[in-house]
Amino acid sequence: MLTNQDYLFYLLYALIITALIIIFWLMKKKRKSPDPQQGDPVGAGVAIIYSPAYAIQLFHWLPNKTALYSKYEKIGAELLEERIVTFDRLYIPQTVSMDDLNAVHSEPYLQSLLRKQTVAQIMDIAIPSYVNDKTMQQRILEPICAMVAGTALAADTALTCGFAVNIGGGFLHAKVDEGNASFIINDVAYAVYCLRKKGFTGNVVVISTDANQCDGVHSHFRHDDTVTTFSLFQADAFPLPKVNGDVDVPVSAAIDDDEYLDLLEQHLPSLLKDADPQLVIHIAGADVLKSDPATDLSLSEKGLVRRDMFVAGLVRCSQIPFVHLLGSGFGPKSWRAQARSIKAMVQEYFLPAG
Repeated sequence: MLTNQDYLFYLLYALIITALIIIFWLMKKKRKSPDPQQGDPVGAGVAIIYSPAYAIQLFHWLPNKTALYSKYEKIGAELLEERIVTFDRLYIPQTVSMDDLNAVHSEPYLQSLLRKQTVAQIMDIAIPSYVNDKTMQQRILEPICAMVAGTALAADTALTCGFAVNIGGGFLHAKVDEGNASFIINDVAYAVYCLRKKGFTGNVVVISTDANQCDGVHSHFRHDDTVTTFSLFQADAFPLPKVNGDVDVPVSAAIDDDEYLDLLEQHLPSLLKDADPQLVIHIAGADVLKSDPATDLSLSEKGLVRRDMFVAGLVRCSQIPFVHLLGSGFGPKSWRAQARSIKAMVQEYFLPAG
């Protein structure tokens, strides 16, 4: 006769088996990417680029990166729920293949990304032994490639509508032959390459306000006189050593909202005047927030919104096409602050100077 302890044992055993079945079912289930879609600008004429295919799945691989890689879905869901944008007005990119990325990354590096060990090392995650390379590609590489395509679409769209936001991208640490700090592919370099391929010859300014220096972006464009790179970053944070860019502004961890905005006001107007860009790309990381565990800067959520509004306003009032990317952000409040920022930009009408 079975005792209560026996029943408890069998119940626990059944629950474990059920959980394993669900896990393996999720691993085999491949989320279908939506078809590419040409959307319509919303609010003050802002094109929103987003796809459900951005979702990086199986977060038990990413316990220390969940905030970074879940924010895309959370922001997209909030903008749709609050009807800041409707699904039919989203710009949905067609994803890029690894072959497409040969233009900005070396072939040996791209081939190495097909192995889960390489991706695990770059992203600082533990991929379980039962997960094969193909599953890793579906759950991590394919969403990243979708976001890379989103940045390329945002840049192309900005040239026609003036202002585009990709709810993803800003992978500022990826270099030609290596990834770092969770970033595998340099979407900004790929977006500029795609524009050049279509015949765009104008100057480009890349502004990074991520807490970490945009070493990958600097590296990609160090020999390109048509692209000017600007980075405002925490002086003693990753990466060490730094990569020299066109304009680097290191700051101390003690900087507050007003001091941070003052520095942008000191540098950006002259930067835009001297570079004379026909496109500006802003990597607007949320790791500048005081709540971010990976850096030591102390901006408030309001300060982040003010930063993004200042950069967007400065560029759009000069009638320069503008792309906004999300960059880093490992804190629990990063998605909320960036969602507030996007909503503020969508609802603000930036008037031309003069």
